[in-house]
Amino acid sequence: MNAESSDSHECVLRDEPTISLDWVTYDLPIILHTGSGDKQKVDKIWNLSMSAQKITNRNYGCTLSSYLMLGYLREAGEVIDQWKQASATELVISNCNRLLKAFSDVGLMETAETFHTLLTEKGCDVIQMSQSKGRPVFQVIRER
Repeated sequence: MNAESSDSHECVLRDEPTISLDWVTYDLPIILHTGSGDKQKVDKIWNLSMSAQKITNRNYGCTLSSYLMLGYLREAGEVIDQWKQASATELVISNCNRLLKAFSDVGLMETAETFHTLLTEKGCDVIQMSQSKGRPVFQVIRER
């Protein structure tokens, strides 16, 4: 596979879709600063990215999960509100449900439960929480 670089800072791989590197420049530092627990830098990068680019579902999900991991529920709620204004509500809920299940699947139950409560407060139809061996488990309920 040959990689070609264009003037618009996009990486093009032959026989694969074009991948914009713009989102990487903001999501990666957000992830890194979340890992180091630096909320102020996450805030700064998120605010910069909102003014500098079109925000994608990936950007919203990255920033939302960062605020949740850092324990900043007010900011997480603001990201949900911004995301709901920018996208179809069903898409936001679908992505949030996937994120909720991912937190649960990797054992971050406190974060999953807090996120579940936040989504419920925001009026989102979230996946159901059930009990398994005394632990809450989030399961996607499929409609028939």
